[in-house]
Amino acid sequence: MQNFSAIERGAVTNNTGSNIKALFPLPAADSRQAPLVHRTRINLSRLINTLNYKNFQGETILVNFKDSNNGHCVSIPAHPEPCTDNHLECVWKDGQSIDQLLATYNFLSLSITDGLNQILVQPDLQDIGLKGLSLTLPDQSYNVTQRSIKRHPCRGIEVQFIQNGICLTGTLVDFNSSAIKVSFVKDKLQSFPCNNINTTCYAIVKNDIEVYFFDECEIIRKTTHNKTISVIMKSTGRHTQKINPCKNRSLRQKFVPSPDVTFNHPFTGKKIHRNIIDLSGTGLSVEENADDAVFLPGMIIPEINIEFMNSFSIKCKAQVLYCNQLDDSTMKCGLVFMDMNSQDHITLSNLLYRVEDKNSYIGSTSVNPDALWNFFFETGFVYPKKYDFMARERASYRRLYEKLYGENTHISRHIIYQENGKVYGHAAMLRTYEKTWMIHHHAAISQKKKAGLVVMDQLGRHTGDYHTLESSMMDYIICYFRPENRFPNRVFGDVAKNVGNQKQCSIDTFAYFHTERKVLVDNLVSPWSLELATFTELAELKDYYEQKSGGLFVQALDLDPEENGKDLDISSAYTNAGFKRERYVYALKNEDTLRAMFIVNLSDVGMNMSELTSCIHAIILHPEKTCKQDIQIALDTITRHYEEQEHIPVLMYPSSFAEEHELPVEKKYNLWILDLEYDHLYLEHIDKLLSRNRGEELARRSTDKRQDVHTVNYV
Repeated sequence: MQNFSAIERGAVTNNTGSNIKALFPLPAADSRQAPLVHRTRINLSRLINTLNYKNFQGETILVNFKDSNNGHCVSIPAHPEPCTDNHLECVWKDGQSIDQLLATYNFLSLSITDGLNQILVQPDLQDIGLKGLSLTLPDQSYNVTQRSIKRHPCRGIEVQFIQNGICLTGTLVDFNSSAIKVSFVKDKLQSFPCNNINTTCYAIVKNDIEVYFFDECEIIRKTTHNKTISVIMKSTGRHTQKINPCKNRSLRQKFVPSPDVTFNHPFTGKKIHRNIIDLSGTGLSVEENADDAVFLPGMIIPEINIEFMNSFSIKCKAQVLYCNQLDDSTMKCGLVFMDMNSQDHITLSNLLYRVEDKNSYIGSTSVNPDALWNFFFETGFVYPKKYDFMARERASYRRLYEKLYGENTHISRHIIYQENGKVYGHAAMLRTYEKTWMIHHHAAISQKKKAGLVVMDQLGRHTGDYHTLESSMMDYIICYFRPENRFPNRVFGDVAKNVGNQKQCSIDTFAYFHTERKVLVDNLVSPWSLELATFTELAELKDYYEQKSGGLFVQALDLDPEENGKDLDISSAYTNAGFKRERYVYALKNEDTLRAMFIVNLSDVGMNMSELTSCIHAIILHPEKTCKQDIQIALDTITRHYEEQEHIPVLMYPSSFAEEHELPVEKKYNLWILDLEYDHLYLEHIDKLLSRNRGEELARRSTDKRQDVHTVNYV
C-alpha cells in the first residue's frame, strides 16, 4: 500500500497504552451464547499466516477506535494486504468513510475473528489516512475464545421482517445454529415496529429466486448504532416441520462406510461437508461439531449431494428439521427431503430396501424380461382367455413392457422380489391421473416368504416416502379389485373398513362389461345431446357423488370442476416418455338436464392387461330418468376414440343400473382410493398382516413343504 499524504492522513493519534487486558475487554455476549474467558498467546508467525489467509479469502479484519472524550469504541472493517514480516498495511473496506472519525477517535487495536475465536492485536500505528493504515505487528498477540458456538458471517442476503402487518427489508449479517442476526438501515425506516425483546415476528431469508428460511421467530436482542438497527432472532420452531410425524417411520439405515453430504451453504456460499449418521427415503441425519454448527432449524438447502464413496451421488433439495445436542461437543441434525429427481429417489429406495432384503428391487431394470413373462404365465396372471387376446400382438406387448420397465420413472413404478434370477413377487404402479397412481399387475409365488405381502409392503413404503416430495405428483393411490377376491379384500378392503372415513380411504363398486367399437356419427336424437363437459356439468357430478358416496372419486380422477383443464400435464408426461395418454369427459343431457357423465381414458393397448387405463367410466346421475338405449347410443358414439381396440371395457356407477337394465355385466370391480396423507393407516395394516403371516408360515412349513402358488388376478 502506498504511503498516505498528510492531507489523506488527517489528524493522527497513537495511543496504544500498555495493559492489554484493560485495552481489550471481552465483547458483550449476546443471547446466542455464553461468554467463555479463555486466552492463549499466539506468536508473530501464526498471526502473519492468519492475516494472509484473510487476504486470500478476500475477508476483512476489524480496526478498533476509541473516543478520547467519552471512551466510546467503534470498529471499522479493513482488508489486510499480503504480509511477510511485522509490517502490515490495510485498506478500508469499500464505502467506509472515516474522515469524521479521525477527528475525534484514537486508534486502539485490531480484531481478527473466525466467528468463534477472536485474535486481539495491539500493533504500533505508523500511518493512517482516508484510504487505509500502516502498522508494526507485535511479537505476541492473544487468542480469546469468546463464544461457545461459532457465528458465521453471511454474504448480504435479503431478509424480510414481518410483524403486525408491517414488512421491513434488512440484510442477514451472521447466524449460528440457533439464531440469525439481521441489520436494518435506519435512514430507510420511519420507525422500527418492535422496541421490546421476547416478542415474535416472521423472518424470510431469500434471494431473487429462492426462499432459504421462513419461520416464526422470537426477538432476543435489539441494538442501535449510528446508521443501523441490529436484531437477533431465534426460531420458535412452530412452523419448521415440513411433514407430519406418523407411527410408521420411513426405513432408516446406517451404512459402513458412511456416505457424505456436500453442499454450498445458502447463507454463506461456502462448501460444507458432513458425514451421514443414517439415511431413509424421506431424509437423513448428520453429525457436526457443536462449536462450528452450520445447520439452522427451518433452513432450506436448494441442492445437496449425497455421495457414496465417490462411486455415485444423489441430488436433492432439503430442509433442516432439527438440531439436537448429543453431548458437549457434538450435534445431530435432521434433514427432510423436499424434492428429488424421481430416478434418484428410486435409486435411493432400491439401496435402502436391498440392505434390508437383498431380494427386493424397486424400479430396477435388472429383471430379466423372460423371467418376468414366465412369472406372469406361471402365476396365471396371463390366463388363457387373456392370452388369446394378447397372442396376436405378442411382439407389441414385449416392446411395450421393455419400454415401460425402463427409465420411465415419471409415470411408472414396479417392485420385484426375485432370488437368483427367479421372480417370486411383483407389483406395479402407473400414474393414471394428474396426482393419482394406480396399483396393478400384482401377483406372487410364495415358497420361503409371503412375497405377495412383501412387495405390497415395499410398494406402500416407497409410496409413503415418495409422495412427500414436491415434484412427486402423487396425492392419491387407487386400485381396482374384484370384491370376491380374498387377498385384495384383506389388503385394501380391510384398510377402508378400519379407517371408516370415505374422505381418507374410499371404496365404490362399479359394474364391468365390454362394448363393441362402432364407426358412426352421433345418432342421438334431440332433445338428447352428448358434448364435452363444462364446469357446470362437473360441478353437478361432484354434488351427485358427494351425496351418493362422499368418497375420493372426483378428486382422484381429476373431475373436480375447480381443477378442470389441468390434465394436460400428465398427457405431456406420457408423450415425453413415448407413450399414449388422452382423456375426454362427456356429458349426456336431455334438454338441460344432465343424465350421465362419461370419462374416456385412452392409452397404449396392454399397458394394463385388463385395459383399465384404456376404458370408459360411465356415471349415471339420474337412473330413474335414463334408459339402456340412451346409454348404449352414447357409448357407441364414444367408442370412435378407440381405434386400436375392438372391445372397450366399461366401468359403470352405480352398478345397480347395469344390473337392472340387463347390460352384459361380466364382473364387478371395487375402486379403492387412499389419500396419501393417511398412508400410515395402510402401512400399519400391512405390518399386521406380515406379522400374522410370519406365524402362519412357520406353522405351515412344519407340515407342508410343497410350493404354494398364490395368484391375484384382480386387474
